[in-house]
Amino acid sequence: MPLAIVWKSQADGTWKVPATLNAQLIRTYIQSFGNKNRARPGDEADEAFQAPSDELNSNESVTSDLKIRKTKADTLVAAAGADAAAIGAINDNFDEMNRSIRLVEKAWIDAEPSHLDSLLQFASIAYRRPLSKAEQVEQLRYYRE
Repeated sequence: MPLAIVWKSQADGTWKVPATLNAQLIRTYIQSFGNKNRARPGDEADEAFQAPSDELNSNESVTSDLKIRKTKADTLVAAAGADAAAIGAINDNFDEMNRSIRLVEKAWIDAEPSHLDSLLQFASIAYRRPLSKAEQVEQLRYYRE
């Protein structure tokens, strides 16, 4: 794991990285691979540093499993001829990033019901009265925008 701050899960005994740290890793990944023109200054002609091919649907999120696997494959092609340690590092990096992104996505999905409950409780406090059904629907719609 790239970061040393971990905890052991009570449920299955595996080591976990806190979701906030994973979110930082995801943000770094998006900045690195989400930029369509990521050539180094002065090296625009160097194909190895160009963005991955756009054969996939351009609307597909850069953090989707499919895009990560495609970017990994493109990076491995660009690194052809590198030593085994470099190839291993590329594989480990993309595999860990994909695992971390899936973990954070699951955490966000699992947390959404409590977020919605908290939002409605907070809105009720802010309105200083119970929310009508229409107001609850409007708050939930706003949350999902």
